Amino acid sequence: MRANLAELVDPGVAGEDHPVAQLDVPGERRAVQILDDYRLRIAATAERRDGLLQEVAAAETQRNAAATAVEEALAVVEGIRADTEAKVQTAPAWQAAKRAFDEIEAVAAEAEKKAANSETELGAKKKPYDDDPLFTYLWGRKFGTRDYQSGNFVRFIDRIVADFIGFNDVRANYAALIEIPLRLREHATAKRAEVAERQGALSEVERKAMLDAGIEPKERILAEARHKLAAVDQALEEKHGLLRKIDEERKGLLDGGTN
Repeated sequence: MRANLAELVDPGVAGEDHPVAQLDVPGERRAVQILDDYRLRIAATAERRDGLLQEVAAAETQRNAAATAVEEALAVVEGIRADTEAKVQTAPAWQAAKRAFDEIEAVAAEAEKKAANSETELGAKKKPYDDDPLFTYLWGRKFGTRDYQSGNFVRFIDRIVADFIGFNDVRANYAALIEIPLRLREHATAKRAEVAERQGALSEVERKAMLDAGIEPKERILAEARHKLAAVDQALEEKHGLLRKIDEERKGLLDGGTN
């Protein structure tokens, strides 16, 4: 049976021969102090958690308000943009820029098509040359160019081989064959760059119309609203991180208290 509470508090009540009388009273006090400290830590953690939960709730309210502000500002900007785009397309300046863009876009698309076809056909056209070991040997050694380097004896042999297969004429044909796709691709790339320039000119006309419609101050409001939303999101995430840490700390205290 459990000892009487009076006996635990004052061993003298039980008499000197009672086992409880042999307990170390300072040790008992230390145990009670540890238990009190543990309870205080649990209570402090709970209090911190409750306070942080209130901060999280307030931050979530701010986040909702900030998100609503972004949506409203974006709707205003998009409204001006849509209205202006519909109107600017009737302006002579925009129509001229659009025609110039469409023309170069068509040219660039055709150039890219020719380049792609030429690159696809190159493999089949090169095959007879690539299958000739004598030609590929001389081509690989850059025979007939300023980059060709060999001793006198090898030069003599290579010259005989070149004369035998008519290398000089074949080399010119092969060089032209592999050069054509490269030139077509360069042409297509240049035309695509012109497309970007014409697109820029078209965008400038559209942008000027939007500025005239008063979009710039509305864009600033939208940018500020997005900045505020990002700041609130960051603060909310930090509070959630603190809450997770407190929960881990609280769990550690409770797990430790049950061991």
